Amino acid sequence: MSELYTKEFLFRLVIPLWVISFTTLSSIIFGLHSYRDGHEMARELAIFYAAVHRPAWALSLGWIVYACSTGQGGVINSLFTFKAFIPLERLCYLAYMLHVPLMYYQGGVQRERMFMGHYNQIMCFFSYTFMSFVLAFVCYLLFQVPFAAVEGLIFNKNHGNIWGANPMTVSQATLKNNDEEQVSIDEESKFSAKSKVLVSRIEETERF
Repeated sequence: MSELYTKEFLFRLVIPLWVISFTTLSSIIFGLHSYRDGHEMARELAIFYAAVHRPAWALSLGWIVYACSTGQGGVINSLFTFKAFIPLERLCYLAYMLHVPLMYYQGGVQRERMFMGHYNQIMCFFSYTFMSFVLAFVCYLLFQVPFAAVEGLIFNKNHGNIWGANPMTVSQATLKNNDEEQVSIDEESKFSAKSKVLVSRIEETERF
């Protein structure tokens, strides 16, 4: 019954939401392509796009995050949790912050016009991406690692933090909660076993 419910839930809700999410994201990105050649968009359509595209983008990304965190991500979740992306994950925010100044600097030092064809756009994309992550790695070594070391000295688990409590990581807290739950389950099972023995003895006494 549960398997049928899961399959029914999958086909009736999860898959349509994935289709709607990808369709919305693709429409927001590529929907304006035909208007980049000088064609004027209708006023009603322009108002609708300006009012809806940001909330729709946020909701679509929110569904992807929710689906991946609840085990409904499938191949997308496997791609996002690929271990090779872990080093890049630590640099993504720095690369995001640095790529705009890098583009401004490139525009400032450029002394001649450049035709932005598809090939040039692809080359600019890869060059900006590569240089952004290189600069992010340098900033990570210069700023984030030293500050993390200072934070480790201040909140050292051996000496406790300023409130007198030892810090605990998420994994340690999870293990502690699992241990506490296991202890409570063991106690309940022991109590249940003792109750069964007591009930059986009472029944034997009543028979005699």
